[in-house]
Amino acid sequence: MNSHLTYYGYCSPRDFPESFGIELPYLSALTSITFETSGRSIPWIAMKRCLSFINISSIRLSEGSTFEEVFHAWPTAEVAALAPRLKSFYYKPYVWRNIIAWDPRQKSPLTTSWAQLHFQGLQVERRSLSTLVLCMNESAVSLTLPMESVPFREMASVTWPNLLTLELCGELPASFGTPLRNLLPCTPRLSRLSLKVSRVRGTGRIPVLGRNGLDRARTIQLSSLTVNYPDPEDAVFTLDLTALSYLALNDCPRYYHILGAPVVASFYDAPILSASECLSILRRLTLPRLTSLQVVYKADDADEDL
Repeated sequence: MNSHLTYYGYCSPRDFPESFGIELPYLSALTSITFETSGRSIPWIAMKRCLSFINISSIRLSEGSTFEEVFHAWPTAEVAALAPRLKSFYYKPYVWRNIIAWDPRQKSPLTTSWAQLHFQGLQVERRSLSTLVLCMNESAVSLTLPMESVPFREMASVTWPNLLTLELCGELPASFGTPLRNLLPCTPRLSRLSLKVSRVRGTGRIPVLGRNGLDRARTIQLSSLTVNYPDPEDAVFTLDLTALSYLALNDCPRYYHILGAPVVASFYDAPILSASECLSILRRLTLPRLTSLQVVYKADDADEDL
């Protein structure tokens, strides 16, 4: 019996205001839904229909999904009334979405109307995701979200007793600060942390957890850690990593995109590790259970030692 359902195409509230999801009441074994929308938005009426069924515990929005055609954020009162008990929510936007809305050579939007739609969509995305995610704190097991839209302050004000996986994507702005420092102590069971985050041009390396130790998060035992363009002094490397089986210190966007595409290089930094820096990180860690290691670095005199 299949417990997963995928919707393809455009879930238009104009075309399917009442008929969307009419099959859901008859799929009692259904637990997971994916929206493959090919660059289109997910209207509230579609999300509301999915959230109204308690057997649905996982929702995934495809990489092509956006909020650019949703002119109003998902209503907070209606989301709260539904009391969603989702265990998994996955939303990883198109990695180049900000580049295609901006002309770095002219330092201006490609078209005013297109850019307005894009940046309005980002605002709606932030408000909609904040509303939904904050209702999931008791039930969430896995969250995949764009860094720009994560309500870090509000998430750090509640506990996440069942959260095992936290994957953050998107962009890391210079004004980001270190809000993860306050969130991690609220996730006592977290075992997989992934920070696949691009560095906006001019920001260089940003230690996502700051450069001081995290006493309040020492109870966390990660089994998997991914950090893109890491800072060797990042406090993430002071966490208890003795249970780590997977470690990735890599690049996003990929370093060869920075080298080969001027438009990417003009938009993002690529503070890749040197072999010496990579070696200094690994020497500080105790990794008795490590079975998989992925590192991206520039060769220097420490290359052979590494």
